[in-house]
Amino acid sequence: MRKDVNKWYKECIDCAKSKGPPTKPHGKLRKVFAGAPLDLVAIDILSGMPVTPDGLKYVLVVTDYFSKWTEAYALPDAEASTCMQVLYNSLLVLDCPDNYIAIKIKTSSQNSLLSYAN
Repeated sequence: MRKDVNKWYKECIDCAKSKGPPTKPHGKLRKVFAGAPLDLVAIDILSGMPVTPDGLKYVLVVTDYFSKWTEAYALPDAEASTCMQVLYNSLLVLDCPDNYIAIKIKTSSQNSLLSYAN
């Protein structure tokens, strides 16, 4: 009976749709150490959000690795200049982080974001 169930499951179209992609082995997780507040900061841009009446459709999320403090900022676009302006006006006024971890930012945007910061 087990073989029959497995065979039926493999042939079922609805089951195949809900199964998802095949799992791949993940890399080993490493601990990330930050010695002081704003020593290491992670930056991410969330897209696919509903558009607000003001035309804001992206969220810039900034997390301090030391304190785990997270801030989110609504953005009208995901341009590097917009992100840096928000970071400069809100986060960088307090102190300048020594290191950045840019996550899920297209390579061209990441390069222009870092060049804008320098």
